[in-house]
Amino acid sequence: MKKNSTKSHKRIRTLGIIVMAISYFVAIQPPVTIASTIIAKGDDFYWSKHALGWQISCMGGSVLFSLLFAIMISIFVIRTLKYSKTGSYFTKSNVNLLTSIPFIYFLMEFFNSNLSDVLNGKGEIIVSNSMVTPALIIGIFGILYRISYKISEENNLTI
Repeated sequence: MKKNSTKSHKRIRTLGIIVMAISYFVAIQPPVTIASTIIAKGDDFYWSKHALGWQISCMGGSVLFSLLFAIMISIFVIRTLKYSKTGSYFTKSNVNLLTSIPFIYFLMEFFNSNLSDVLNGKGEIIVSNSMVTPALIIGIFGILYRISYKISEENNLTI
């Protein structure tokens, strides 16, 4: 009976993560809305023979990394809430997760920032401070979290 209970809890948590990620993705990061806005304005939206690969990869990357970022943030929040009940606020699994989030965020912002230009047929690649700065801040937060985890482990060993 205990195994079935834990399996159902894992399924419910997994379903919760997916629902949170999809709701974040739909509410905050809607690349499809950007595409429909460009088409509705009457701008030149077309599939270019020369930039077709870049257009497909930019649209796919926007969707993929936005969804991946939402899932990773949801997992972080759920793990933090789960482990805070036991009194351990800093966990190894969250340390590893926070190490990879800045890279995913940067790629998400890169593809989202370039999406409208790609759909308009421009061949320019945009890399701006608005992509790099939040990723660096998230990275610094991850480093501070890693240091806190190590200090927490040392305190647990000395007690």
